[in-house]
Amino acid sequence: MNVLFVNYHDFSSNSAIHIFNFANQLMDMGVDCGVCVPKNKQTIHLIGKAKFEIYDFSDFRKRRIHFRDGRGPDIIHAWTPREIVRQFTQKLTNHYECKYIVHLEDNEEAILKATYNMDFEFLTSLPENVVNRIIDKQFSHPLRYKEFLEKADGITTIIDKLFEFKPQHLIGKVIWPGYEEKLFMPRPVDIKLKADLGIPEKSFVVVYSGNVHHSNKKEVYSLYLAVAALNRKGIPVKLVRTGRDFVDFYDDSIRGYKDCFIDLGFVDREMLPKIMSLSDVFVQPGTSDEFNDYRFPSKLPEFFAMGKPVVLPNTNIGKYLSDGNNCILLKKGNALEICEKLEFVFNNMDACEMIGEKGREFAVQNFKWSVNTQVLYEFYMNVLGNATIIRGNRIDATY
Repeated sequence: MNVLFVNYHDFSSNSAIHIFNFANQLMDMGVDCGVCVPKNKQTIHLIGKAKFEIYDFSDFRKRRIHFRDGRGPDIIHAWTPREIVRQFTQKLTNHYECKYIVHLEDNEEAILKATYNMDFEFLTSLPENVVNRIIDKQFSHPLRYKEFLEKADGITTIIDKLFEFKPQHLIGKVIWPGYEEKLFMPRPVDIKLKADLGIPEKSFVVVYSGNVHHSNKKEVYSLYLAVAALNRKGIPVKLVRTGRDFVDFYDDSIRGYKDCFIDLGFVDREMLPKIMSLSDVFVQPGTSDEFNDYRFPSKLPEFFAMGKPVVLPNTNIGKYLSDGNNCILLKKGNALEICEKLEFVFNNMDACEMIGEKGREFAVQNFKWSVNTQVLYEFYMNVLGNATIIRGNRIDATY
């Protein structure tokens, strides 16, 4: 089997980490894989050593995409229906006459609404030539992405809620992401790094790894507000952030507490576990809404794998966890509630240590790349019509 993944961005994106690990695991299973990004394919070094072939879009134009058996791809796995992926996937399928699968990892309509401050229905009511001028290719085209899904041969999703966007006639499969077992594990605090960052010995630490954009600006701001509030109460807390800011969310409410925030920007992936070792607790801010209900934050498998308590909203992956057992759930997700949950953790470190251990057990059971890649492989076989997967006395779920 030959599989070509198509991503919307280079290897500095979170989605590329998922593709990288699935492709490497598939190669170990005997599946020949290639991964194609729009440009900057050299950014593969940010993740690790690839066992698969790496391409950019220009390689297709130059006819450089090839597989070991001399054939083309059997399946093209389009990583999200964003316009840049849709256009390129159509060129590929027209050339190779092969099947394609679309992976969903976000509510694309909610992202359009948050980014352009326009209702999705309004966008779809506009003439196509107007929409073409408005919508950047890094987003899904409101008039074309549904047709792209309709003509696919299957749909994979990062969370089951996204099946609401799956055309009824197509089969689908939930494919959870994972964590790199050699990187993310319980480890002692990196004392030198803590000192280098100027964090006092008696300060509590919260590490948050993730970009800030239009869709999550409000919730990340709530985390900053919570940390500021704790410091106002006399509880010393440092928030260590990694990731890029695509929007400005600083205002006077948090600017006065800038000494409480350590923003490291984009860091090498090998450095991330060392930074995460500093944390007493991880927080995924947010609440149930049209954005969070349909996503699975990529950082969460890594958070849980570190064996520290994780605070997260009662939506998406939080629906599969147990409050006070293997996680700490947020109901409202506002700054006040985050502040209360963090204060509880800091005052009950021994009890919360058990929550962290239980959370790691959940990660080990559910977030292994090898196990989740097997699910993906079986789905590929199903799409190609080569196998019906039987588990016990039932056919494995298709949707």
